[in-house]
Parts: sequence; C-alpha cells; structure tokens
Amino acid sequence: MGLFIFISSTSLSSTSPSIQDETIHLSNVIYQTFQINGKEIFLKSKQGSVNPDIQDIKFTRGIEAKFTLENNAYELEANTLTINPIKQSIISKEEIKLKTSDFEIVSLGLNIYETSKDGMKMLFEKARFGKIKKQNSKPSMTKGKANNIEFFPEKNLILMKGKAELYQDNMKISSDEIHYDLNQDKILKSFNAKIINNS
Repeated sequence: MGLFIFISSTSLSSTSPSIQDETIHLSNVIYQTFQINGKEIFLKSKQGSVNPDIQDIKFTRGIEAKFTLENNAYELEANTLTINPIKQSIISKEEIKLKTSDFEIVSLGLNIYETSKDGMKMLFEKARFGKIKKQNSKPSMTKGKANNIEFFPEKNLILMKGKAELYQDNMKISSDEIHYDLNQDKILKSFNAKIINNS
C-alpha cells in the first residue's frame, strides 16, 4: 500500500511509509507539482522523509528530477535534495548536475528560490559549466568555472563570481566576476579581467 499526500498543487507518493519521531519516512518516492505559474517539477528518489513541522520534504539516493521553467526543460541529478513547497525552495549540499539540451552545470551545492526582482534564481557552489554551440555547422564548447555560479532561467543569464574562468574558442578569461548570456553566447561584462589567447 502506498502513501499519497496532497500539498496545495503538489502530490507526493511512496511505497512502505513509516512514522518515527513525527517524521514520515518514505521509500521509492515520487514528487510532482502541477503547473504552478508555468513551473512544473517531477522528481523520483529511492528514499525520502517529510517533516510536517517545518514543511520540508527530503529526498536521498538516486534522485532524478525534471523541471519545466518558462517552457524550458531541465534535468537534475543528485544524491540529496530538500524541497519546501511553501517557500518554493530547493536545496542540496552535495554534488549535483543540472542539464538542458545545450548546457550543463555541475556543482557541490545548489539553492533554488524565487526573487521578486529576477524570478527564479539558481545558486551553485564551487561550480563548472559547459555549453555546446554550433558555429558553421561545427559544434564547439564554451566552458567555465567559479566559486559561485548564479543562473537566472527567465533571462538565460549566468553570473560567475569568485575566481571565475571562462574558456571560449582559443581564449581564457580570468576575472573576479563574469556575466555571460547563454542565448547570445557572449560575455556581457566582467570585472578585473585578464585575457589569455591560446591560438
């Protein structure tokens, strides 16, 4: 018999739920939201738990998630993830990978939340990313890394902060901060930048 819980426009299901110390422990978890403001999440994991007091749902082991934000599809892989449906936040303190059709970000931590100014914001710690671009029918790769990478899905904008490095064609740009437009595949601005041409 499974457990099925409704949390506003969200469903959570599991096999073999158990309750210990007011925490509900779950196995083979499926979590799904239903088009809240154009955003949708489908997530599954091998284990999880719900803390009703602080509204947190924790997922562990073999997490696979699919997001739809602004009609763009994202895939997420992780070993731990915490979702708070009330705050609409998603947090991980371990290695995590976010993928789309043409770029990916790998990091050692993730915090996703809403801001009134910029909409959805994804903050990655100790992160690196790669973007595939097609130039004259030949694919090439733009790569980057930084202490922190902020990704704004609605703007398709990446902010790289702290020991930021961007490798583009035959150039390496080192900077305190780099603003990179994914749509245009170009740097919008950088601070204290050093450019090395490897050609």
